[in-house]
Amino acid sequence: MLFRSGVGSGKTALITILGRELQRIGLAKKAVFVVKKPTVGQFRSTIEQLYPGSKVLIPSENDFKRENRKKLISRIASGKFDHIVITHEQMKAIRPSEAAIKAFFDEQIDSLRQVLVEMGAAQAEFDKSTRGMAREVANIVKKIKSLKKRLDANLSQIAKHHDVGLAWEDLGVDALMIDESHNFKNIPITTQLDNVKGVPSSFSQRRSEEHTSELQSHSFISYAVFC
Repeated sequence: MLFRSGVGSGKTALITILGRELQRIGLAKKAVFVVKKPTVGQFRSTIEQLYPGSKVLIPSENDFKRENRKKLISRIASGKFDHIVITHEQMKAIRPSEAAIKAFFDEQIDSLRQVLVEMGAAQAEFDKSTRGMAREVANIVKKIKSLKKRLDANLSQIAKHHDVGLAWEDLGVDALMIDESHNFKNIPITTQLDNVKGVPSSFSQRRSEEHTSELQSHSFISYAVFC
């Protein structure tokens, strides 16, 4: 779901209420609110005003230090919190598992391969060069190779920096509320056409790519709300 709210329109309250209501009516068991760092205090105040006495977890920067993250993950996974609020940067610190990242990129690659099949060029992906290919076929092949490189880069990054045994899946989160969702924009759409206005075919920037792959890899999330 995507909501567009103007400044001063009560967006913070909307996100807070929506997450709590999903839990109240049984559509979600654990909601996480991902917000910009400067607005953490605003979310804390709104939660306290709307739901006084509720059980709230707002991790500090110290909680997200490498030596403390495992303990924090355990608290989120095992605790029964009404509201869990983290920043965009903190969300990025807890990456999906290798399996989730691979599933995300494999889905993108398989979609492009299907396009090649429909174009009668299923073997083009394995040609050493795109020279001599039809432009549409060559573009699809280049996208597939680019995705493969990004997958390898993501898996390498996880191997170097990811805490063993700690992944987003371990949180038990099934509802994700995202504030300032422009950081997650431009999810690529698979198509045979190029340069179609309003139809993104690639990630807008490296940071967006990393965030989008992380978010889209979370197949266990039932509700993702962007504001």
